[in-house]
Amino acid sequence: MATRGTGVPLHALAEDNLAAASPDLLRAMVKTFADTLELTPHMCFACTPPSRNTMTRTVITTDNAPSLPAPLSQGIRKGPVLQVSGQLPFDPDTGEVVGTTVAEQTAQTLRNLTAVLKAGGAGLEDVVMLRVYLTDPAHLAEMNEAYAAAVGEPFPARTTVYMQLPPGLLVEIDALAVLDD
Repeated sequence: MATRGTGVPLHALAEDNLAAASPDLLRAMVKTFADTLELTPHMCFACTPPSRNTMTRTVITTDNAPSLPAPLSQGIRKGPVLQVSGQLPFDPDTGEVVGTTVAEQTAQTLRNLTAVLKAGGAGLEDVVMLRVYLTDPAHLAEMNEAYAAAVGEPFPARTTVYMQLPPGLLVEIDALAVLDD
């Protein structure tokens, strides 16, 4: 009986046998095929059993940033990835909007965002992407100035979108951070 590498008979590769094959037999058959092509294990994902992703999903909350009466978390961390929900320019202690200018609101929004990052074990230096939502394109230059002062170089990647926010709100910002651990 002809075999190759794993000792699986080559006739086991016949189409008739595939339907009734156990997962272990299928894995061995793929390994036999990979051996025939002289593939190394890292070139053949099916040669090793899949590992179950065991990273837990952790909800991040802090009293140092406002919580909203909406079905969302301030942040979610899974492994080294931390997603911070869109932050608004509310004072976390009073719940009032901070400032009437986009510069004031941007500064407060970034303070709130930084508080959630810190609660998740991150900082602005871990942020790879910020998304800024403005209500008026005319606010871009003023927001950029406040943003640059608060975030600092090297700046993360960023997208700026114009949208409607509730009355009195001029800016919302969310973040994606990747931690080293």
